[in-house]
Amino acid sequence: MPRFFSFLYMAMLLNWLRFILFPLACLYDGLTRLRNRLYDAKLKKSHSFPRLLLVSVGNLSVGGTGKSPLVEYVVRLLQAQNKTVATLSRGYGRKTRGFLQAIPQSQAQDIGDEPLQFYQKFYPHLPVFVGEKRAEALAKIALQMPAVDTVVLDDAFQHRAVRPDVNILVTTFASPFFADWLLPTGTLRESRSEANRADLVVVSKCPPTLTTEQKNTYLRQIYRYCSPNTPVFFCQIDYLPLQPVFNQTPAAPALLPKQHGIILLTGIAQSTPLVTYISQQATLLKHYAFADHHAFSESEIEAVCHYYDSQSAPTLIICTI
Repeated sequence: MPRFFSFLYMAMLLNWLRFILFPLACLYDGLTRLRNRLYDAKLKKSHSFPRLLLVSVGNLSVGGTGKSPLVEYVVRLLQAQNKTVATLSRGYGRKTRGFLQAIPQSQAQDIGDEPLQFYQKFYPHLPVFVGEKRAEALAKIALQMPAVDTVVLDDAFQHRAVRPDVNILVTTFASPFFADWLLPTGTLRESRSEANRADLVVVSKCPPTLTTEQKNTYLRQIYRYCSPNTPVFFCQIDYLPLQPVFNQTPAAPALLPKQHGIILLTGIAQSTPLVTYISQQATLLKHYAFADHHAFSESEIEAVCHYYDSQSAPTLIICTI
């Protein structure tokens, strides 16, 4: 019963906050709609690059949709078609500015954590670039790397200064865009109606037990905002075997060892699916949850190590970085 009243209180508080912030959401909606209409009317220039196949992977919300795994999946699909692929990201969270290419010495503060992840996973078969101004960056890629014929644009759904050939919109099953609200009352960066720019929609993080009835319900809602001819795909996350963070670390177990306690360290937008998975597979002792792209301090890492040292039973630290 106390949990019920706590849930009821939080729901009432959320609705009250949305009511207070609603005027700001209306103002934000007006500004984003004006910007998009200027692009639609060609009063703001959108650049195309005929020599390059541009594939944009993005979302309407502020994060946590599973965009990065989809970028990697798209890269693999294109490489399997004998395309010479590069990725271009803004480089969120980096301490540098301008156009940069990832090199073996690159670190997260140089190019951002997600571009670094792409580089480390695909090296040496994927040129990885970052640049705030995507049109200028693409012009430099076309000039400096003539062998590249395809660029996957990471998180570029709102970057309308570039006109992609394929626009992929990602939304989660748990928090679909059609049930979300504009900032600051929700997590949407644009109105739901802007989903009509998508050439393809991916509903990510679906439950393994997804039914045909659930799919049809989502399709009806998605097609309220997208063309009825827009392909929609449903996907789920399958976790790969654990990987050691450092080369000198002993090989990680392929499966979660049930006899070990787990300390989970996350720095992602939505950690709930991972927490649920680990809790089902092993004993989750403690979860240190941080924001997406979090820059860890020495004291935060020391706190994790201190808790690890305090455990008497075998313990494993799992992190998302």
